[in-house]
Amino acid sequence: MTLKGGLIGVLVVAVVLYLADWAFYMVLMPTPADLRAAMGSLMYTEANMPNPGWYFLMEICAAGLLAFACLQTTLTSMQAAQRGALVFMMVAGLMDVNWGMTLNVAFPVSMVFTELAYKAVMGGIGGVVMVMVAKRFS
Repeated sequence: MTLKGGLIGVLVVAVVLYLADWAFYMVLMPTPADLRAAMGSLMYTEANMPNPGWYFLMEICAAGLLAFACLQTTLTSMQAAQRGALVFMMVAGLMDVNWGMTLNVAFPVSMVFTELAYKAVMGGIGGVVMVMVAKRFS
């Protein structure tokens, strides 16, 4: 696979992740009210949200990490899905444990498992899409 195919794959997966994350975190898994109340003024509101480009940059970084996991060698779709799911679950687990240790607020364990399941699915989908797009454009 070529660099061009890999870069196009990173951009395509970043767009897919951005749209899926927006739908998941805004619709399916909003922040619990007690966590929002405990965070108080530290939480963003609709009035002071940062530029959405920052969130897209985060997705580009996640897709880049996925590219390192999936584009080093030729993989089947199942292998790419496994690597993607594993990488995204490790990163989500790291972030959730970090939040749980940092905040002095009850962080629901069901929220952690829901997010881990979501990230595993999106990592698998992202890995397959990454390999397919990179092969197509190489």
